Amino acid sequence: MAKQRFWIVNSSGNVFTLCTESRYFKEVDKDQGGIKVKRVSACESCAWGIGHDQQVYTYICTTDVPIRVVETIYENQRWAPWSGFSNKNLLRTDRSNWSNESGDQSPKREEFTLPSEYWEWEGDWFIDENFKGEVTDRGGWQYATDFPRQYTPEPKTLSMVRKRKWLRFRKYVATGKWAKINVEDIEVEDNSFIDIAVGGFNLPGQPPGFLSVWTITINGKVYVRKNVCINCPEGDSWEDIPTDTLGLVNISVGPTGLVWAVTWDGLVLVRLGINRDNVYGTAWCEIPYPKENTRMMQIALGTNSLWALSREGKVWFRKGIDGDQAWFNKQSAIGTSWVEMVGEFCHISLTPNDQVFAIGLNDRKPYFRTGVNASDLGGKTWQPLFFQEDINRLKHASSSCSQSLDETDDVSSEYTYLGTPRGTPISMTSIPEHDNFRKTDSSDTTECLSIPMCAMVPTTNATSTNSKKSICDKNLDNVNQNIHSTICDDVFIKGSNLSNISTEIENISNGNTPTCISTGTCTISNDNVSIPEKLAITLSNNNENVNSSDENTPISNENTPISNGNTPISNGIIAVSTEIGTVSNDNGNIPEKSVMTACDNNESGKKQINNNGKNIIKNNSEDPFFDDRNDTESDEIMNFVTDIDEDEPSIESNNVNVQSNFDNCDAVCDDTNIVSVDKTYGTEEELNVFPKESINMLSMVPCKTVSHSAPGSISVTPTSEIEMTEMFTLTPAMPRYFWVWFSAMGCYIEDPSSVKWLQTRRDSESSIDSSNIKQIISPNLRALLLNKLCHRNIVEVQQFQYIEQAVDKTSWMKKSSMKWYRYGYRANWEDVTVELEQGLQEGTGGAITIHYCPRGKPVIMQINLSDIVCIKKIADPNLQPVFKIHTADKTNKVQPYLMMTSSEAETDEWLSTLLSANAKKWKLKQSVKPGSIWSTTLRGDVYVHQPNSSNVKFYEMYWGQLGGHLKKIETSSAGVTWALGYDYTPWVYTGGFGGGLFRATSAMSKDCHQQTDTRTIYTYENQKWYPVIGYTNKGFLTDCYDWSDSTGRQDRSKENIKLPSSHWQWSCEWCTDFDAPGKVDQEGWQYSGNFNKPFHPQPGIRDRVRRRRWYRKCRLSTVGPWYNTGPTTLKDISLQIDPITSVTQQIVLWGVGINGNVLCRVGITMKNPQGESWINIATDLPFTSVSLGGNYRAWGVAKDGSVWYRPGVSSKCLTGTRWLQVIPPPPADAILTYVSAGQTTVWALDTKGNLWFREDITPTFPEGTRWVYVCNKVYHVSVGTNDQVMIITGSNFGKNKHGNGMMYNRIGITSDTPSGTGWQMVIGDGWQYVSCRGFNNHTDDNILPVGPIHH
Repeated sequence: MAKQRFWIVNSSGNVFTLCTESRYFKEVDKDQGGIKVKRVSACESCAWGIGHDQQVYTYICTTDVPIRVVETIYENQRWAPWSGFSNKNLLRTDRSNWSNESGDQSPKREEFTLPSEYWEWEGDWFIDENFKGEVTDRGGWQYATDFPRQYTPEPKTLSMVRKRKWLRFRKYVATGKWAKINVEDIEVEDNSFIDIAVGGFNLPGQPPGFLSVWTITINGKVYVRKNVCINCPEGDSWEDIPTDTLGLVNISVGPTGLVWAVTWDGLVLVRLGINRDNVYGTAWCEIPYPKENTRMMQIALGTNSLWALSREGKVWFRKGIDGDQAWFNKQSAIGTSWVEMVGEFCHISLTPNDQVFAIGLNDRKPYFRTGVNASDLGGKTWQPLFFQEDINRLKHASSSCSQSLDETDDVSSEYTYLGTPRGTPISMTSIPEHDNFRKTDSSDTTECLSIPMCAMVPTTNATSTNSKKSICDKNLDNVNQNIHSTICDDVFIKGSNLSNISTEIENISNGNTPTCISTGTCTISNDNVSIPEKLAITLSNNNENVNSSDENTPISNENTPISNGNTPISNGIIAVSTEIGTVSNDNGNIPEKSVMTACDNNESGKKQINNNGKNIIKNNSEDPFFDDRNDTESDEIMNFVTDIDEDEPSIESNNVNVQSNFDNCDAVCDDTNIVSVDKTYGTEEELNVFPKESINMLSMVPCKTVSHSAPGSISVTPTSEIEMTEMFTLTPAMPRYFWVWFSAMGCYIEDPSSVKWLQTRRDSESSIDSSNIKQIISPNLRALLLNKLCHRNIVEVQQFQYIEQAVDKTSWMKKSSMKWYRYGYRANWEDVTVELEQGLQEGTGGAITIHYCPRGKPVIMQINLSDIVCIKKIADPNLQPVFKIHTADKTNKVQPYLMMTSSEAETDEWLSTLLSANAKKWKLKQSVKPGSIWSTTLRGDVYVHQPNSSNVKFYEMYWGQLGGHLKKIETSSAGVTWALGYDYTPWVYTGGFGGGLFRATSAMSKDCHQQTDTRTIYTYENQKWYPVIGYTNKGFLTDCYDWSDSTGRQDRSKENIKLPSSHWQWSCEWCTDFDAPGKVDQEGWQYSGNFNKPFHPQPGIRDRVRRRRWYRKCRLSTVGPWYNTGPTTLKDISLQIDPITSVTQQIVLWGVGINGNVLCRVGITMKNPQGESWINIATDLPFTSVSLGGNYRAWGVAKDGSVWYRPGVSSKCLTGTRWLQVIPPPPADAILTYVSAGQTTVWALDTKGNLWFREDITPTFPEGTRWVYVCNKVYHVSVGTNDQVMIITGSNFGKNKHGNGMMYNRIGITSDTPSGTGWQMVIGDGWQYVSCRGFNNHTDDNILPVGPIHH
């Protein structure tokens, strides 16, 4: 599964991405000299944008699989008696000396150039010596009688012509950075762009990675970028799309290629005629205005919905849009009517599954539309979002200890925020006693506040001079540049003149020590300070004043001297206080690095101090974190989260914690407590362009070393002999978090509740993991709760423990009514009553009793829990309530107990109960040990066998279920296990257990994670041709159903197809599959003479039947001990089977990507099973399978069926040395698709399900000599460390009339007969995949097989 990214652009042109799996957003690395982006439009793998220079850029996301393209050219020659084969003998009717494969084009090797500067060659031209899995004659020549004919790898008597293929690879190297798109083929007056949109990635019949890229120039013209795909991520040319003299300003492209646009006049247009053969459409169609005076400004398309914004910011929703049917139905493309929605926004964006994001018109905040689903595309309400940035990624000029705007990752109370923006509580207990601490009266408590920057006075050091500025002075030079535009618009002192403050600060920065700052009613100088008794401060994002003072309180104009005029002020930071008093130490001088705090004596803003010195603080109602808080809740609560540890010494009543409620701003500490500006957040010009309501106030982290001040004085905490806590760094935050553009097209959100950054603060705190509760709750509260629980236990339990119980319970029973399948001549379902009884002690025995009455006679049948070897559900979706109970004897007879409950939920309950009852015996409550066998069922359920003894019979193996949903599993002798989902997402085993049927928080689960998977369900529509009528399914089809599977033997109508289980959900509607095997026509049909013959895309004279494939995707969300290793998707994986010598030794893992690239995982060890990253192993052909055998021998199968061998692989050289082709290939027309290598043997499968064995593999000749046929109807094969072989078969394998998915083990394998002699059944049908590559249990080969099959 590709990584889902939500792209964001701020007002400074910086681009950020926010992944659905992450909580924080991160900035996209800027390259090309710091390119700034105005608009961006993205998909899963890349983004396209408009730069500050009005040019188009593309950003290809970095992946472990490189973009590699092979260039191919053919060299042709003809034979002549006098000169042999030569290009000079070619006839005029022949193709040229150099041509493409078909011969209709004649390029030369020298004419192949790199598409752009972002590509590079991997090497020179070389000859491809492979021909359909065989090695060609010397020089790579292929021979034929003429051009074109059937070619052979060896010359024959009538071979008159020959050809050979030359290859050269090139690689795209501009991943992870913005690459500028060439506009040389566009006229100069039109090569500046104003808008861009990408989509069309779900348009059928297109090459892999196809994108439909539409742009609008500054003149309103429309251009599309052609041939954008995975092998050409930047496209190759521009094409002009006529607009009938209508100038456009905005355009949007949906996932299915549907295009809507807005003209200069606010008119909405839709592009018609878009289909798989014409991806850019044929004509524009005008859409009427919603209202007569409404003009549109922006359009946002999803798959089945369209949202629009008017010029006034009003939101409109278009009904009737159906992107999946827009190719055939015009009405589905244009919709039916407009519906006005609530809200006012300046920008809107949609995800591929129609989730909606927007930016507020006035507050510029991000919003998300809740309640959007397939049945209600309009949604419910607008939910504000609070994006967070990972503070570890921020790089500031000073120390990095700031936090992003709207930080909600902390788990503190939703009503209070006590401590630094990092969430660290500020405690006074860490301050040691010091003689210089000024003892003040604590009878009156006041609230300590952070001081806004415009009220701060930096002072000079006694040793500083005008010629040489101090560090503080140098930083103040930077402050002066932005102080007006950044701070003073939002933070001011009532009645003050901020221009005077700015002027005086500039004087201080120039080294002038005697300074006086006048604020109208507040005067600060080196000699004295004049401060009103009440200081009102405004903190606002929208010019909303929050006055901390009481309007009825009189203002005092008393002046109090701070220090004598001859005392030089130290290089600290003087903060203004609302109380009147003196500032000095015992000597009467201001000490170095002194810090003063502002205190408010207002009764409404007081801090209440309890007896233990803990704070009961007032809630800040203006904090954006608390927008969803209930207004009826108390304003004052105790902050239990950040309460002081009971083990710490109590705090003196005259010391209080300093609190900063400015949650929305960054704060960075500096060792010298100086003020500095972080230039990474924007320049002076960037800050000045924003309106007043958009600028956030800068917050400060208060210093720990602050003491409480008594009324009438200002208290100072000297720190000359104490280590000073870092204070803050000034960081103008708003340009960084002032969002102007979103692109959600690369972000598929199925379940919004699972996305962390879509949760509200209350939701985030309610989902706190119980395992971290000790870190969240305060020690005092925890101790209090434990004491109460202990007291309750004494009162309610312990004093009654010696009283004899009325009923002695030694076991428990579960009873239910079911149906039991009775085998025999008249097989049928019997109504039965099932009872499960088990002892209360773990591990005690139990039994299942089945009561039924055949012909009126009661019969009892009992199954001991100890006899059960496996319990699993039926794979058939039509039999969801049915489950199987396997015992050793029933497995031997292939007649397991089939039980049917009344519902699937009851079936899950019984399975969970039975698995829990046998948990100890099956080792379900512990990590899976190395040496186990892993397997998956046709349903995708995961089962594992952990061997107990070496003499166990295969049909007596215990199979316990593990959580998760997977298709393939591969394990190693070291115990490292990887797996692939149905959507090809790789997962690694975490070492936990449980999940699935067990709750993730129960005792049966450990180290489980959320897991999602996607399956695609197919069905075929069949029609037959009749004279006059033509093709129809209304006639009498004798050889096929109207709707069937690929074989035509099973009835599969769309209405009757069910989900695999009730836990799945449909993620889309039924769609025609234009990518069906064998190609299709424009409507998706394939033609043939009858349903038993091959199908082709074009109808012929003798064709009488046709079919087309439909698909529908469904999605599952479950829990299991599996961890997602990243966005790189794989179709095959293989782990080494060689043992390791230490836990730190690297374990080799190879995989095959979706595009056929061979990859190697780096950094896998027993302590780090997920590894670190992928590296690419170059191949000349795309591969389908790889396998690592003994002594690190690597085997692989290419797409054309050729087998390759790669030596030189080891734990120190994970990639090996070179590829060697294994010859000869299998006889006849067998095309191999899968390979599994053991310690000394290699087995393979072909496309027809035939199993092959490689003979004569020796240490001196590790490639072997030839392939030997073993058997057919095999779906999967796995070879273990001791060359043991296990397979999954199809129905009616051998002479046994069994179902699909039987598991067999190969017997008779010896050094003399390495291919074995026969097969022994392991367990009944319903299995899909098995991995015994880590199995180290030596099975007794002398056990007689049950119904052996000899070949």
